Amino acid sequence: TMVAEMMVMIKKYNATVLVEQNSIGDVIAEIIKKQHQDTHAFFTSNKSKNDIIEGLAVDLHNGELKIPSKELFNPLWFELDIFQYDYSPKTRTIRYAAPQGFHDDCCMSLAIANHCRKTKKSLGSYSYITSR
Repeated sequence: TMVAEMMVMIKKYNATVLVEQNSIGDVIAEIIKKQHQDTHAFFTSNKSKNDIIEGLAVDLHNGELKIPSKELFNPLWFELDIFQYDYSPKTRTIRYAAPQGFHDDCCMSLAIANHCRKTKKSLGSYSYITSR
């Protein structure tokens, strides 16, 4: 199963795990938390998403974070290439997302893992689990 495959990697790296909380993520978080205590919720709102995406952009620009080559992980490069933002003059807010019909799972995984890297006190490997 998907969770079993994730648990292999989580245990291999003794990873801190952030699971996005949504209807599917709630179930996955519960299952993983029973098997690995260092599992935490990440609640995605427009503000939290903006914060982690902007943090990711800054860290990539400053060289604090390196990503796998395009040959090694092409889906991430594809999503980063098409990732966009919309600005609403009426509410004066920005919304980050993939264009309609595309996914942003890799971008969000990287952004949440980067957030975990910066906010968790322990050292080690970091993993983010996304669900659709």
